Amino acid sequence: MNEPQNTADSKNIPEDKKELYELLKRLEAANAGQELYAKKQYRMSQISAAACVLMLIVVLACAAVLMPKVLHLFNQVDAITQKVDVVFEEIDTLYDQISVVMKDLESITSGLADTLPEMMTNLDTLMETSSEGITEAIDKVSSIDIKTLNNAIADLQAIVEPISKLFGGRR
Repeated sequence: MNEPQNTADSKNIPEDKKELYELLKRLEAANAGQELYAKKQYRMSQISAAACVLMLIVVLACAAVLMPKVLHLFNQVDAITQKVDVVFEEIDTLYDQISVVMKDLESITSGLADTLPEMMTNLDTLMETSSEGITEAIDKVSSIDIKTLNNAIADLQAIVEPISKLFGGRR
């Protein structure tokens, strides 16, 4: 506020009212200071409000720019999660199949272990039988008289040669 004009000089004021006059002057000065402070405070609140609005605009702009990217990222994460779920299901299936194969191998191994002694016995019997047959064949081949065999072959040749000539064959 404007300062009141001095219509009267402080010298023209009676002594008992001078004190009141001084108090009034100080009050006016204090009021002027408060008014200046209120104006500054009002201006600062306007600046703060403008800054808040500006920040809100920046945040909204960033959100508008980043939101599609974030949504795309979430979609990619979702797709990857679904693929990972499929992979885990395939791993579970593979594990089940491996378990079945292991049980089958265990069954085959135990069956083989049960029949292996019998197979070895049969193989030994086969070997003995074969060995006896081979020994018998060797004995029979050894018992052939080569001289007698050669004489029989020569006699057979002597018989076949005239028959061959009779039918026009060669010698």
